[in-house]
Amino acid sequence: MKTTEVEQYLREHWYATRSIGRLLFDLDAAKAAYQDAQSYVASSAPRDASGVKTRRRQSPVELSAIIASEQHRAQMMSIAERLEGERQCLRRIEKTVADAQLDARESAYVRLRYYENNTVQAVAQRMYCSAATCGRIRGRVVKKVGRVIGAEED
Repeated sequence: MKTTEVEQYLREHWYATRSIGRLLFDLDAAKAAYQDAQSYVASSAPRDASGVKTRRRQSPVELSAIIASEQHRAQMMSIAERLEGERQCLRRIEKTVADAQLDARESAYVRLRYYENNTVQAVAQRMYCSAATCGRIRGRVVKKVGRVIGAEED
C-alpha cells in the first residue's frame, strides 16, 4: 500500500505525541539542572554576620555556575517553545479530523491506525472486521480528510 499525503498528515499525530513525551522528559531534566545551578549560585553568595548578602567580586566557579544556570534556563525556554509547536500540530490534526465529519467506525480507524500507530491487522482485530473492510474504511477516511486539507486522492 502506497502512503498517501493524507496518511502522512494523519501519522504526524503519532510523531507529535511521541515528541511531546520526549520533550516533557527533557524539560523535567532541564528544570532539575536549572534548580541545582540556582541553588549553588544562591548558596555561594557571601553573607555578613546578620545574614545579608554582601557584594564582592565573584569567583570563576561562581561565574561558571551563573552561566550554567542561564544556559539551563535558555534550554528550558527552547524546549517549552518546541513543546508548544508539537501541541499546536496535534490540535491542527485533531481539528482537521473533526472537520472531516467521520462516522464512528472511521473515527475509530483513525484513532487506532494513525493516533495509536497500530498495524492494519491489529486495527481489524480491534474493530472486529477484516483487513479488506479496514481498507474500505481507510479509503473513506482518506477521501474525507483529503477534502478538508485539500489533497488530491491517489
